[in-house]
Formats: sequence, C-alpha cells, structure tokens
Amino acid sequence: MSDPKQLPALVDRLAFDLQPIGWATVWRRVLGTLGICALASLAAVLWLWGVRPDIAAALPTMAFWAKESFAAALALAGVTAMLRLARPDGRARGPARLAFGAAMIMALLAILQLGMNPGDLWRHLVMVKTAAVCP
Repeated sequence: MSDPKQLPALVDRLAFDLQPIGWATVWRRVLGTLGICALASLAAVLWLWGVRPDIAAALPTMAFWAKESFAAALALAGVTAMLRLARPDGRARGPARLAFGAAMIMALLAILQLGMNPGDLWRHLVMVKTAAVCP
C-alpha cells in the first residue's frame, strides 16, 4: 500500500466489527505466550550453554539473587508496559519507573562493589572474573 490516501480505508477494514476484550482474556493470552517463550528460552540456554558449573555455590549468594531480581524487575516492567500500551489510552510511567529504578539500584551496587576493591582489580571484576559466567 504505497498510496497514503488508502490508509484510512485499511484502518477502517481492520477495525470493522471490532469488539473489546476483557483484561482477563488479554492476561491469559499474554502470560500463556510468555510461558511458552520462557520454556523455549530455557531449553535454548540449557542446550547452548548448560547449567553453570558452580550453581550450587552461587545459589546462596546475594550477587546471584540481585542479578535474578534485576532480570525479573525488567521483565515485569516490560510485560506491564506492553499490556498498558496495547490499549489506546495506555501509559507506561509506572513500568518505566520500575525499570529505571532497577537499573539505578544495579548501578549503585556495581559502584559499591568496585569501590570496595582496589582500582587495579576493576577490569578483572568487570570483564574477566564474571563475564564468562554471568550471562
């Protein structure tokens, strides 16, 4: 459709007999799809990289759970923003604040971690020691 004059006709055809659906239906569809995608991602990660060799030692550490919480906060913010912005009057200020807050907390934790170590160890902390196992 290269003619911009045809765009209103396309929108009218797409919106013809459009019926709103409830939040429960939207949540059920989105969460169902996300569940399938999460399982596919987990299978891909396990197939490509396997389980961390030091997972038993990592589980009780605060660093492990901080990273997991960060990923969960970003995922929650993203899904919530997607659901809100899918509506014509949707706004995503709350999810944006959650994502920004999570990023700021992680930045603060990184600065504190670097500050507790001598400067000559920073490169090792950032790139060498954890880069191979963090992802």
